[in-house]
Amino acid sequence: MTARAAVLFACVAGCWRDPPPAAPEPPPPPPQTATIRSPPTERTPCELAIDHVLDLGQDQLDPVIATNRAAARATSVESCQEMRWAGDVIRCLQDLPTIDELRRCQEQLTPEQVADILRRIGELASP
Repeated sequence: MTARAAVLFACVAGCWRDPPPAAPEPPPPPPQTATIRSPPTERTPCELAIDHVLDLGQDQLDPVIATNRAAARATSVESCQEMRWAGDVIRCLQDLPTIDELRRCQEQLTPEQVADILRRIGELASP
């Protein structure tokens, strides 16, 4: 090897560097620990009214309604919504101070609405 080649080799060898180290891997994200909850749902005016009436009359419920409270609630709410009970009737039910005054609110229903709710509740009693 000539002197010139040796100097060139020394220069190249002296300038040689290893590639920089690779960047470290980022740490994995922490595990998800949040609890997924359903968004709160607001009760409809019909639900509020029916729930209030059922709560007021808890001790005086018809046996059919007492044994099928959830079904009676659902069918009553459906009747209220589908038969489009007037806002005044719904407010009357929501503001009812005692179950003894229920007739005052019932008298505001149309004959068709009364027939519908009675039919629905009657169907709960049939097997």
